[in-house]
Amino acid sequence: MTEKAEIDRQQAIETVEASPRLVGEHDKGAWLDLFASAGVVEDPVGVAPSRRGARAREGEDELSRFYDTFIADNAIRFDVERDIVAGDEVIRDVAIHTTLATGLSIVVPAILRYTLKAEDGILKIARLEAHWELPRMSQQILSKGPKGVQTMMLTSWTMFRRQGARGLMNYTRGMVRGIFGRGRKVAAELAAAVTVGDRETFAAAFAPTAIIESTTDGGAMARQAPREWFDGLGDAVSLSLSKVTPSGWMTSFRAELRQGAETRHGIGFLTFDRRTRKILGARLYFA
Repeated sequence: MTEKAEIDRQQAIETVEASPRLVGEHDKGAWLDLFASAGVVEDPVGVAPSRRGARAREGEDELSRFYDTFIADNAIRFDVERDIVAGDEVIRDVAIHTTLATGLSIVVPAILRYTLKAEDGILKIARLEAHWELPRMSQQILSKGPKGVQTMMLTSWTMFRRQGARGLMNYTRGMVRGIFGRGRKVAAELAAAVTVGDRETFAAAFAPTAIIESTTDGGAMARQAPREWFDGLGDAVSLSLSKVTPSGWMTSFRAELRQGAETRHGIGFLTFDRRTRKILGARLYFA
Protein backbone atom coordinates (compact mmCIF):
# COMPACT_ATOMS: atom_id res chain seq x y z
CA MET A 1 0.00 0.00 0.00
CA THR A 2 1.37 3.41 -0.97
CA GLU A 3 0.81 6.48 1.17
CA LYS A 4 -1.88 7.71 -1.27
CA ALA A 5 -3.51 4.38 -2.05
CA GLU A 6 -7.24 4.04 -1.57
CA ILE A 7 -7.98 2.34 1.73
CA ASP A 8 -9.64 -1.05 1.38
CA ARG A 9 -12.74 -1.51 3.54
CA GLN A 10 -11.65 -4.86 4.95
CA GLN A 11 -8.18 -3.55 5.77
CA ALA A 12 -9.77 -0.58 7.53
CA ILE A 13 -12.02 -2.80 9.65
CA GLU A 14 -9.14 -5.13 10.53
CA THR A 15 -6.96 -2.21 11.63
CA VAL A 16 -9.71 -0.76 13.80
CA GLU A 17 -10.69 -4.13 15.28
CA ALA A 18 -7.11 -4.72 16.37
CA SER A 19 -7.37 -1.86 18.88
CA PRO A 20 -9.98 -3.37 21.27
CA ARG A 21 -8.46 -6.83 20.80
CA LEU A 22 -5.02 -5.65 21.92
CA VAL A 23 -6.57 -3.60 24.72
CA GLY A 24 -8.26 -6.77 25.95
CA GLU A 25 -4.98 -8.69 25.70
CA HIS A 26 -3.09 -5.87 27.49
CA ASP A 27 -0.46 -5.87 24.76
CA LYS A 28 0.79 -2.32 25.18
CA GLY A 29 3.56 -2.45 22.58
CA ALA A 30 1.35 -3.85 19.83
CA TRP A 31 -1.42 -1.39 20.69
CA LEU A 32 0.93 1.58 20.45
CA ASP A 33 2.23 0.27 17.12
CA LEU A 34 -1.28 0.54 15.67
CA PHE A 35 -0.89 4.33 15.70
CA ALA A 36 0.88 6.51 13.18
CA SER A 37 4.08 8.27 14.23
CA ALA A 38 2.06 11.38 15.11
CA GLY A 39 -1.10 9.49 16.09
CA VAL A 40 -3.61 11.19 18.40
CA VAL A 41 -6.19 9.84 20.85
CA GLU A 42 -9.01 12.02 22.19
CA ASP A 43 -10.71 9.89 24.83
CA PRO A 44 -13.15 11.33 25.51
CA VAL A 45 -13.45 14.21 23.06
CA GLY A 46 -13.27 17.38 25.13
CA VAL A 47 -10.22 16.50 27.20
CA ALA A 48 -6.64 17.22 26.15
CA PRO A 49 -5.56 14.80 23.38
CA SER A 50 -2.77 12.26 23.90
CA ARG A 51 -0.20 12.36 21.10
CA ARG A 52 2.33 9.76 20.07
CA GLY A 53 5.85 11.20 20.41
CA ALA A 54 4.73 14.23 22.42
CA ARG A 55 6.24 15.21 25.80
CA ALA A 56 8.45 12.14 25.79
CA ARG A 57 10.44 11.43 28.93
CA GLU A 58 12.11 8.27 30.19
CA GLY A 59 11.01 6.45 27.05
CA GLU A 60 7.30 7.25 27.55
CA ASP A 61 5.23 9.72 25.50
CA GLU A 62 1.67 11.02 25.98
CA LEU A 63 0.10 8.03 24.25
CA SER A 64 2.10 5.58 26.34
CA ARG A 65 1.05 7.36 29.52
CA PHE A 66 -2.56 7.31 28.32
CA TYR A 67 -2.33 3.51 28.09
CA ASP A 68 -0.79 3.25 31.55
CA THR A 69 -3.50 5.46 33.04
CA PHE A 70 -6.69 4.17 31.45
CA ILE A 71 -5.98 0.70 30.05
CA ALA A 72 -3.20 -1.08 31.94
CA ASP A 73 -5.07 -1.72 35.20
CA ASN A 74 -8.54 -2.29 33.74
CA ALA A 75 -10.37 -5.10 31.96
CA ILE A 76 -12.03 -3.69 28.85
CA ARG A 77 -14.37 -5.29 26.32
CA PHE A 78 -16.15 -3.72 23.33
CA ASP A 79 -19.59 -4.63 22.00
CA VAL A 80 -19.90 -3.26 18.45
CA GLU A 81 -23.34 -2.27 17.19
CA ARG A 82 -22.35 -0.88 13.76
CA ASP A 83 -19.33 -0.05 11.61
CA ILE A 84 -19.40 2.52 8.82
CA VAL A 85 -16.40 2.96 6.52
CA ALA A 86 -16.15 6.22 4.56
CA GLY A 87 -12.89 6.94 2.76
CA ASP A 88 -10.12 6.97 5.36
CA GLU A 89 -12.53 6.94 8.30
CA VAL A 90 -14.22 4.19 10.30
CA ILE A 91 -17.14 5.08 12.56
CA ARG A 92 -18.01 2.56 15.29
CA ASP A 93 -21.14 2.52 17.43
CA VAL A 94 -20.10 0.65 20.58
CA ALA A 95 -20.70 -0.08 24.25
CA ILE A 96 -17.47 -0.26 26.26
CA HIS A 97 -17.60 -2.67 29.21
CA THR A 98 -14.92 -1.80 31.76
CA THR A 99 -14.02 -3.43 35.05
CA LEU A 100 -11.85 -0.93 36.91
CA ALA A 101 -8.98 -1.70 39.26
CA THR A 102 -11.29 -1.55 42.29
CA GLY A 103 -13.55 -4.24 40.79
CA LEU A 104 -16.29 -1.75 39.89
CA SER A 105 -17.86 -2.44 36.47
CA ILE A 106 -19.38 0.21 34.21
CA VAL A 107 -20.80 0.31 30.69
CA VAL A 108 -19.94 3.35 28.58
CA PRO A 109 -22.10 4.00 25.48
CA ALA A 110 -19.74 5.54 22.92
CA ILE A 111 -19.30 6.44 19.28
CA LEU A 112 -15.74 6.10 17.98
CA ARG A 113 -14.31 7.84 14.95
CA TYR A 114 -11.04 6.51 13.54
CA THR A 115 -9.03 8.31 10.86
CA LEU A 116 -6.56 6.03 9.10
CA LYS A 117 -3.45 6.58 7.00
CA ALA A 118 -0.82 4.46 5.32
CA GLU A 119 2.62 4.87 6.83
CA ASP A 120 5.60 2.95 5.42
CA GLY A 121 3.14 0.73 3.57
CA ILE A 122 1.17 -0.20 6.70
CA LEU A 123 -2.29 1.08 7.58
CA LYS A 124 -2.17 3.00 10.86
CA ILE A 125 -4.53 4.95 13.09
CA ALA A 126 -3.83 8.66 12.63
CA ARG A 127 -6.57 9.79 15.00
CA LEU A 128 -9.06 8.20 17.37
CA GLU A 129 -11.93 10.26 18.74
CA ALA A 130 -13.99 8.61 21.49
CA HIS A 131 -17.33 10.33 21.97
CA TRP A 132 -18.82 9.63 25.40
CA GLU A 133 -20.09 11.73 28.29
CA LEU A 134 -17.41 12.21 30.95
CA PRO A 135 -19.68 14.00 33.48
CA ARG A 136 -22.40 11.36 33.16
CA MET A 137 -19.95 8.47 33.54
CA SER A 138 -18.36 10.12 36.57
CA GLN A 139 -21.80 10.49 38.14
CA GLN A 140 -22.51 6.83 37.35
CA ILE A 141 -19.37 5.79 39.21
CA LEU A 142 -20.06 8.02 42.21
CA SER A 143 -23.61 6.64 42.45
CA LYS A 144 -22.13 3.23 43.36
CA GLY A 145 -21.52 4.32 46.93
CA PRO A 146 -18.20 3.83 48.80
CA LYS A 147 -16.70 1.72 46.01
CA GLY A 148 -17.56 4.45 43.54
CA VAL A 149 -15.84 7.09 45.65
CA GLN A 150 -12.85 4.78 46.06
CA THR A 151 -12.73 4.27 42.30
CA MET A 152 -12.78 8.01 41.56
CA MET A 153 -10.03 8.64 44.10
CA LEU A 154 -7.87 5.83 42.73
CA THR A 155 -8.41 6.99 39.14
CA SER A 156 -7.43 10.57 40.03
CA TRP A 157 -4.34 9.38 41.90
CA THR A 158 -3.30 7.12 39.01
CA MET A 159 -3.71 10.00 36.58
CA PHE A 160 -1.65 12.32 38.78
CA ARG A 161 1.08 9.71 39.29
CA ARG A 162 1.38 8.81 35.61
CA GLN A 163 0.55 12.10 33.90
CA GLY A 164 1.35 14.71 36.53
CA ALA A 165 -0.67 17.71 37.69
CA ARG A 166 -0.91 19.05 34.14
CA GLY A 167 -2.43 15.83 32.84
CA LEU A 168 -4.93 15.64 35.69
CA MET A 169 -5.96 19.26 35.21
CA ASN A 170 -6.32 18.91 31.44
CA TYR A 171 -8.54 15.86 31.91
CA THR A 172 -10.81 17.36 34.54
CA ARG A 173 -11.48 20.37 32.30
CA GLY A 174 -13.63 18.01 30.27
CA MET A 175 -16.03 17.96 33.23
CA VAL A 176 -16.77 21.69 33.01
CA ARG A 177 -16.14 22.76 29.40
CA GLY A 178 -18.35 21.69 26.54
CA ILE A 179 -21.75 21.90 24.88
CA PHE A 180 -23.39 19.44 27.34
CA GLY A 181 -27.21 19.55 27.43
CA ARG A 182 -27.46 22.25 24.78
CA GLY A 183 -25.95 19.81 22.30
CA ARG A 184 -28.77 17.36 22.96
CA LYS A 185 -31.37 20.13 22.68
CA VAL A 186 -30.06 21.45 19.35
CA ALA A 187 -29.81 17.94 17.88
CA ALA A 188 -33.45 17.28 18.82
CA GLU A 189 -34.51 20.61 17.29
CA LEU A 190 -32.73 19.77 14.02
CA ALA A 191 -34.46 16.40 13.79
CA ALA A 192 -37.85 18.00 14.47
CA ALA A 193 -37.24 20.70 11.85
CA VAL A 194 -36.40 18.10 9.20
CA THR A 195 -39.49 16.06 10.06
CA VAL A 196 -41.92 18.99 9.81
CA GLY A 197 -40.16 20.59 6.83
CA ASP A 198 -39.05 23.75 8.68
CA ARG A 199 -36.12 24.83 6.54
CA GLU A 200 -35.46 28.16 8.27
CA THR A 201 -35.41 26.77 11.81
CA PHE A 202 -33.03 24.08 10.61
CA ALA A 203 -30.68 26.58 8.96
CA ALA A 204 -30.80 28.99 11.91
CA ALA A 205 -29.00 26.47 14.13
CA PHE A 206 -25.87 26.75 11.95
CA ALA A 207 -23.17 29.40 11.76
CA PRO A 208 -23.21 31.43 8.51
CA THR A 209 -20.24 29.56 7.01
CA ALA A 210 -21.23 26.09 8.24
CA ILE A 211 -21.02 23.08 5.94
CA ILE A 212 -22.79 19.73 6.15
CA GLU A 213 -20.70 16.81 4.92
CA SER A 214 -22.56 13.59 4.22
CA THR A 215 -21.72 10.29 2.60
CA THR A 216 -22.84 9.64 -0.96
CA ASP A 217 -23.79 6.26 -2.42
CA GLY A 218 -20.17 5.82 -3.46
CA GLY A 219 -18.88 6.45 0.06
CA ALA A 220 -17.34 9.86 -0.66
CA MET A 221 -18.27 12.92 1.42
CA ALA A 222 -20.42 15.59 -0.26
CA ARG A 223 -20.17 19.17 1.05
CA GLN A 224 -23.27 21.37 1.11
CA ALA A 225 -24.58 24.45 2.86
CA PRO A 226 -27.33 23.63 5.40
CA ARG A 227 -30.17 24.97 3.23
CA GLU A 228 -28.86 23.12 0.19
CA TRP A 229 -28.64 19.86 2.15
CA PHE A 230 -32.15 20.37 3.51
CA ASP A 231 -33.60 21.09 0.07
CA GLY A 232 -32.03 17.91 -1.28
CA LEU A 233 -34.05 15.76 1.11
CA GLY A 234 -37.26 16.13 -0.88
CA ASP A 235 -40.76 15.48 0.48
CA ALA A 236 -42.11 12.93 2.99
CA VAL A 237 -38.96 13.05 5.09
CA SER A 238 -38.47 12.31 8.78
CA LEU A 239 -35.34 12.25 10.90
CA SER A 240 -35.10 10.55 14.29
CA LEU A 241 -32.05 10.54 16.54
CA SER A 242 -30.97 8.30 19.39
CA LYS A 243 -27.87 7.84 21.55
CA VAL A 244 -27.35 11.61 21.46
CA THR A 245 -23.99 12.16 23.16
CA PRO A 246 -22.42 15.54 23.94
CA SER A 247 -18.65 15.26 24.27
CA GLY A 248 -16.60 18.43 24.55
CA TRP A 249 -17.81 20.86 21.91
CA MET A 250 -19.22 18.09 19.73
CA THR A 251 -22.43 16.08 19.83
CA SER A 252 -22.74 12.66 18.20
CA PHE A 253 -25.85 10.58 17.54
CA ARG A 254 -27.40 7.66 15.76
CA ALA A 255 -29.62 8.79 12.90
CA GLU A 256 -32.56 7.23 11.08
CA LEU A 257 -33.48 9.18 7.97
CA ARG A 258 -36.68 8.23 6.18
CA GLN A 259 -37.22 9.52 2.65
CA GLY A 260 -40.43 8.11 1.23
CA ALA A 261 -40.13 4.32 1.24
CA GLU A 262 -36.37 4.39 1.91
CA THR A 263 -34.84 4.34 5.39
CA ARG A 264 -31.15 5.09 5.94
CA HIS A 265 -29.31 4.41 9.19
CA GLY A 266 -26.15 6.23 10.18
CA ILE A 267 -24.06 8.20 12.64
CA GLY A 268 -23.72 11.98 12.84
CA PHE A 269 -21.49 14.57 14.47
CA LEU A 270 -22.16 18.25 15.17
CA THR A 271 -19.31 20.64 16.01
CA PHE A 272 -20.29 23.76 17.96
CA ASP A 273 -18.78 27.22 18.19
CA ARG A 274 -17.62 27.78 21.78
CA ARG A 275 -18.79 31.39 21.83
CA THR A 276 -22.03 31.51 19.84
CA ARG A 277 -23.08 27.87 20.42
CA LYS A 278 -24.01 27.71 16.73
CA ILE A 279 -23.10 24.63 14.68
CA LEU A 280 -19.83 25.12 12.82
CA GLY A 281 -20.18 21.94 10.83
CA ALA A 282 -21.94 18.57 10.63
CA ARG A 283 -20.69 15.20 9.38
CA LEU A 284 -23.24 12.52 8.54
CA TYR A 285 -22.21 8.95 7.78
CA PHE A 286 -24.80 6.53 6.36
CA ALA A 287 -24.18 2.83 5.85
